[in-house]
Amino acid sequence: MSIFLVTAIAFSAAPLLHYFRGGSIRDYKLWYDTGKQLLAGEEIFVFRSGKYDFMYPPPCALFLASTSLLGQAGLILLLVAINSVAWFYSARWAALLAAGPRNHKNAWLYLIPNLLVIVYV
Repeated sequence: MSIFLVTAIAFSAAPLLHYFRGGSIRDYKLWYDTGKQLLAGEEIFVFRSGKYDFMYPPPCALFLASTSLLGQAGLILLLVAINSVAWFYSARWAALLAAGPRNHKNAWLYLIPNLLVIVYV
């Protein structure tokens, strides 16, 4: 559990540190801007330079609109918190499925799913 917490905190802190240092915050800026545009009643699917800026389904924009009310740092914090909780429960449920009905607690049941997924984070 402590290895997961340290890793989750490190991965969660990185986007916030990038934001506060003025570095690249990748899609977080797009998501924040899209939320603000939706709240202002503006078009969110703008075609620029041969592509659309926002390429997600409209319901995603509705979620981003409400989270953009928290400000850019608040949006980043909420999204990394949701991601960390999802990551925790994915590993937990994968371990429970692997253990089966015998409920055998083995650290590898938690470590292997995390190691397989971490390359995508």
